[in-house]
Amino acid sequence: FVATIIPANVGYDDRAPASRNAWVAAANDLIRTMPREEGAVVVDLHAAFMREPSLSSLFVDHVHPSPAGHELIAETFFQALTRPRSLSGASSF
Repeated sequence: FVATIIPANVGYDDRAPASRNAWVAAANDLIRTMPREEGAVVVDLHAAFMREPSLSSLFVDHVHPSPAGHELIAETFFQALTRPRSLSGASSF
């Protein structure tokens, strides 16, 4: 199991400029490639965060998850850990 990097809370303050999330997205593209090549499961935390209607509610500051953010991380890992996987290769959650 390999997780992607969660986005930053852009707009919280000057420590999280929009360019930070561009870097996170590019890094996640690289992160998603390796586990698939190795037959591991990608736990796509970034996608889970980005599906939420209020990204800022998932943070207590510019980068640290709030209790709701931690719950989303736990739920995403739980889904990845408990979902049946095919024998043919890696999957993403």
